[in-house]
Amino acid sequence: VEEVKQRYSDGNYRLTFNGDAGQLATAIEPFVNAWHGTDHDGELILSLKDNDARRPLIAAANDAVDLLGFESILPSMDNIFIQAVNSYKEPENA
Repeated sequence: VEEVKQRYSDGNYRLTFNGDAGQLATAIEPFVNAWHGTDHDGELILSLKDNDARRPLIAAANDAVDLLGFESILPSMDNIFIQAVNSYKEPENA
């Protein structure tokens, strides 16, 4: 199941922290393509420039703020099923 979830992942990560979001943004900017906040304070969703950026991003974030967590966001099996079905749909006017 984990392998399937990894295959359908969009490469986003969740970073949770306590501290100054501005300092964090400055520290992780070299490693990320994009990020956005969530409805929860102290949480960012981000995508990395490349997979080799994980360790340096974690180190930079940990130096800038109190890093509470960093995890890959994996789709649910329901979302994977929907993606798979949609990818096999034939065009309506075929």
